[in-house]
Amino acid sequence: ALASILIERRHFKPENFAVYHPGGTLGRRLLMKVRDVMHTGDNLPLVNDTSSVDEVILKMTKKRLGAVCVMNLENKMVGIITEGDLRRALSKKEEFFKMKAENIMTKDFTYADEGIMAIEALDLMENRENQISVLPVMKNGELVGIVRVHDLLNVVGR
Repeated sequence: ALASILIERRHFKPENFAVYHPGGTLGRRLLMKVRDVMHTGDNLPLVNDTSSVDEVILKMTKKRLGAVCVMNLENKMVGIITEGDLRRALSKKEEFFKMKAENIMTKDFTYADEGIMAIEALDLMENRENQISVLPVMKNGELVGIVRVHDLLNVVGR
């Protein structure tokens, strides 16, 4: 009861708790940003928009993140290909291995800014009509990483 009264009187908020107890579950949920858990650098699964389906599958298999980011010649991200996109493309059996990344990719993809909280990114991935499990991470319009729903669940403790 005393703690409740002190919390109320001192206007103690969850953000204050995170500062004083950063290692706890609540602290991690309130302080962890996407940039802290994203995959970066050589771990990024990147293909060109003209890459063959074979190249896409090989890159996705090698990087093991469930998606590849599709880049154009100016090194800008123009789409994403997920395992679901590949399954849908397989319905065109005769054409499948003649396709290029640009034929399969999702052009209007969802992404997160590197500075948002991990819990916000998780909400962005889950609270939508079609849930997603992989999210590109951008900084000033440039791809800087990729985060999976599993990465976020590990830090926010849902």
